[in-house]
Amino acid sequence: MTDALQELFPGTSAYDAPRKHWAEGRHLIEHGDQKALEEQIAKRFSTPEALAKFAPDMEVSVYGFRDPARDEGSAAATQDVQDLYTFPPTTISDAVPLYHAGHTIICWKMLEHLPEALRRSTGILEALGLPHQPIAARGLADPWNSAWPFVLSLVYTPAGAGSGLGMHYDRFDSVVVHLRGHKRWRVGRHPLLEFPLYNEELAARLDFPPSIPRLATHSEFVTGLEEIDMRAGSVLLLPRGIYHTTLADDEASLSLGYHFALPTWSHVLLAALERRLTREPWMRTTPFGAFGLAGPTDEARQGMASAAERGREALADPRSLLDDDLLGNLASHHQAAFQVEPDAGARLLISEPPVVVDYGGQGIDVELPAEAAPLCRWMLGEAPEWFVFDEALKAAEGQLSPRDVWNLLQECEEAGVLRRRWGTPGR
Repeated sequence: MTDALQELFPGTSAYDAPRKHWAEGRHLIEHGDQKALEEQIAKRFSTPEALAKFAPDMEVSVYGFRDPARDEGSAAATQDVQDLYTFPPTTISDAVPLYHAGHTIICWKMLEHLPEALRRSTGILEALGLPHQPIAARGLADPWNSAWPFVLSLVYTPAGAGSGLGMHYDRFDSVVVHLRGHKRWRVGRHPLLEFPLYNEELAARLDFPPSIPRLATHSEFVTGLEEIDMRAGSVLLLPRGIYHTTLADDEASLSLGYHFALPTWSHVLLAALERRLTREPWMRTTPFGAFGLAGPTDEARQGMASAAERGREALADPRSLLDDDLLGNLASHHQAAFQVEPDAGARLLISEPPVVVDYGGQGIDVELPAEAAPLCRWMLGEAPEWFVFDEALKAAEGQLSPRDVWNLLQECEEAGVLRRRWGTPGR
């Protein structure tokens, strides 16, 4: 069966070539016929005017460079580096004149208008074994708490436009499908690319260091640049952190971008450690003395040594870190499977109402809603070894709302009656 990634890269010799390039942070280009799905989108929104007619108030981004002649004598002009000018957010209707003046328009809010492209994005993530629906992050920061792990964009570049964004890199992965016209890309790596990638938006909120203006990077500082001529039907995989720039020549161009804000292995490890370590009350205490201007106190250094030792103990069991501490905590009703713990019958008493004895090992008994009795009887008697949310909802016999069923399953997990894991294979 052909997956969504194969549909975009059908001519790649090796089946897993796109996955290998993506995993290794290398770009991949394939030229071919226009894909049917993307061709339909190109016909609907072939010009900015067509999009403005469809959704006149849609907010878009407009980019361009100031005329270097205006900065004559300045350091930027002398070094042939121009400040990138980002126009204030505007609507597509107001952006049309700017487009005809030579500026690039990027429409980032296409997700709700292109359900077919939404399905393509979801299919790509499913093919890669990556989260493709909103997930329950339980307090974790980005990228875990994003409403969606991807966005869609349409990029309109007028004929004869210079580089719309200059030589730059993105902090997200992209699959770019060229729809109309042609556009020259230059793609390569910068030997001094910093990690974690510098976040200008967050830095702008700090007093120090000041936000660094985004500049067009000198191409000679980027090694191994490859020239790519994108035309209708071309598909480019562009992992995060790869420098790139574009140039439109004698004709306007249109491209569709699938952009993915996905966790890295660093995110996975750190989030799993946070879930494991914060179970212990001491790890949730304040590190007094660690940030004094005179340097850390001896007590703070000893505290850091104790915290690091707990981290080493957690790292000794990486499989449990991934399966239980991270994935088990991320699984929402879209992805979760539940299993009744072996001693659940002694913990969950089927009475009216049901009672959890010694709730969560805290030495207290907790009554569940009376309406939960049918679901509790099912869990202890008829439920399969692993069951999913929809099965539990059916077992509730209409006594509980979907939200109440999900809350009850989470309560039972926290009480030690259920175990939760990510996914349903192997049931």
